[in-house]
Amino acid sequence: MVMANRPEVRTAAAPVVAVDTVLLAHQMVAALARVPFRRPLHGRSSRLSNFGTSLTREVVRSFMGYCSSLPIAEFRSIELLLDDLCRVVMAPVVSARHVAHTVIEIGGVPGILYVPRGAAPHGVVLYLHGGGYIGTSPTMYAFFTSRICAATRRAVFVADYRLAPEFPFPAGLIDAAHVLWALVEVGVPKERLFVAGDSGGGGLATSLVLAAPEDVHLVRPAAMILFSPEVDLRLDEPSVTANAESDILPWNIPTASYLHGFDASSRYVSPVDADFAGFPPTVISWGGDEMFRDPIRRSWNGWRRPVSPPTRTKCRECSMSSRSSCRGPRRAGPSTTTSPGSLSSSWRERPPSTRKCWIGCSAVDPANDGRPRLVDFSVRPRDARFIRGIVALRRNVGAT
Repeated sequence: MVMANRPEVRTAAAPVVAVDTVLLAHQMVAALARVPFRRPLHGRSSRLSNFGTSLTREVVRSFMGYCSSLPIAEFRSIELLLDDLCRVVMAPVVSARHVAHTVIEIGGVPGILYVPRGAAPHGVVLYLHGGGYIGTSPTMYAFFTSRICAATRRAVFVADYRLAPEFPFPAGLIDAAHVLWALVEVGVPKERLFVAGDSGGGGLATSLVLAAPEDVHLVRPAAMILFSPEVDLRLDEPSVTANAESDILPWNIPTASYLHGFDASSRYVSPVDADFAGFPPTVISWGGDEMFRDPIRRSWNGWRRPVSPPTRTKCRECSMSSRSSCRGPRRAGPSTTTSPGSLSSSWRERPPSTRKCWIGCSAVDPANDGRPRLVDFSVRPRDARFIRGIVALRRNVGAT
């Protein structure tokens, strides 16, 4: 469940990895030694919170700076060691939260599925982990994603999407699209389907929803929850340099390996100036000391819109509004394929399928590309509480 396990990805020899690990330990010691000189008790929160923030900033920044300076094979080997460590350390934490987890594939994309024990999940969250499009893994996010599952009683699938530089853009976007489409195919109702992500995963989630209408024909999720999304890879906003000393990211944010020559101003990688008309309800959380603060604020201005009042959903085939009442006949929908767009050569053909309406019947509208006829569904009060609950999980991040 990490990039190094893919057959296309090279790793370094064991002696080299041992040397790199020792040098990494030295970097961590140096980071800890710098903490007392960073005024760790000063800040807008309590002394304990300020100290934790300062400590995290120094350690993470040193770790990212050192690892990103390594050759790719050595970087993946260090990542593999951390993934193995997290698998051992996080297992009892996840279990203590009464959450079951399993490694599965959805839409051909591997990942970790978290499900609350003893109760049917109220919906599904597709979580796209951060890491600047180049690093980390679903296992490293177990502490946070298992908590989302436990607190919201939703199933959470953390996709192990492909990362740069081995798989530059649009590989990660394609993987996320395949997962989202597969979840719809297996019957997850769109009003129960959420997309969440942080950092690079937040940017990927935004690009995914913007790309959906013309490139992958996916229904939009009910809502999105984004934490500090990387929504502008041009890196030309004032906060990128003004907050370089306070952010955990290295001042020289690596983007070239992900873009691989792709236009950094494209809405697929920098959706900050995209047209957000019809965008699903979105909650976004960010901090005032982040390097991506300014582009996130500009994105938020485009996202903001009033939320419609909750409505009921009916299947137009049988006019029923509950799963138990609907007894519509099961009919197969036509086979569909993705239409070519700006990313057309990379999208895979969709297989034919028999789709079933989420409320119980399988009404298929041929004029609607073979999809079930569903009335648009606004976020229900329970989903609004779900969104607020997730944001509350990161109280140490300045939310706006």
